Amino acid sequence: LAQAPAGGSAKAYFSEVRAMVRALRLAENEAAVAPFLIGAATAQQLLELSQSRQLLPKQLRERLEREASEAERRRKREDEAVRNSNILPFFTAKIQCTSCGAWGANSDRIPHVGGHHKLGKTASLGGTDSARVLCSCIQCGCRWRMDEPP
Repeated sequence: LAQAPAGGSAKAYFSEVRAMVRALRLAENEAAVAPFLIGAATAQQLLELSQSRQLLPKQLRERLEREASEAERRRKREDEAVRNSNILPFFTAKIQCTSCGAWGANSDRIPHVGGHHKLGKTASLGGTDSARVLCSCIQCGCRWRMDEPP
């Protein structure tokens, strides 16, 4: 616990450690933690419990599941909007990946006019004709959205 694993961020590592300690202190996790304390379970098993989110409070677990399903529905709506736009994705070297930092990404442009309500996007302030750009990194496969500047 003294240092972050190689290749990982120390801040993210210690944040995960603090979250695990909070989860271990929850009264609802006493049954899961007891075998570990008496030596009947290994540290690897406890780590697997933590990574599968079974040690999280029930409300938080349900909220994370809702957010994940909402993100999946949004991704499907965006993919459908791209398919319906009849525009082929195009590659540009002017977009930098938000995950790995590589330059170059495939992008799909979805005009807000006539299609933004399907994406759950409200009308922009000032009535600009900007569009939503869906990007995917060619290096790491990361996907993200951004608004095209007017």
